[in-house]
Amino acid sequence: MAAGTRVTGRFVVTVADEATLLMRGVDSAQVLTVTDPTDLERWTVVDATLVHADALGLTMRAASIDHQFMVEVVDQEERPTSRSRSVVTSLDAGASTFLPRQDAGGTDVIALADADHIAARRTMAADLEPLVMRAARLDVRRVELRSAPGILSVRYLP
Repeated sequence: MAAGTRVTGRFVVTVADEATLLMRGVDSAQVLTVTDPTDLERWTVVDATLVHADALGLTMRAASIDHQFMVEVVDQEERPTSRSRSVVTSLDAGASTFLPRQDAGGTDVIALADADHIAARRTMAADLEPLVMRAARLDVRRVELRSAPGILSVRYLP
């Protein structure tokens, strides 16, 4: 990226500690090292404009942050909705489909080959980055993971 380049878009903070702030572009998947602001937490979604902070163009700084929010990821013991359960019957094991919601978000329905749906749900819950990135793309604030034998559903809710 050439020095002087401005990058405007939606980003997810993937690393935030005293020494490092990394943001991943939601649309580009590009990882950027940001020198400020240091008050952002990991998994914060920001709509921002970033500019180069050094002459080599290796680090960025936030010229403006227009909007920010956190995504809540919840691993639920509830079974998937009846709509998800009816759709999964037409899927082969390992296949998935997306069911959009009328207002915003939707549900990823995944047909499981493994009978241990609880382990599959917990494995997915442990890998937050793809869940938060998808929630940021869908402009939603809550992700609910639900499962039952043969099905895992990921609900993206406003």
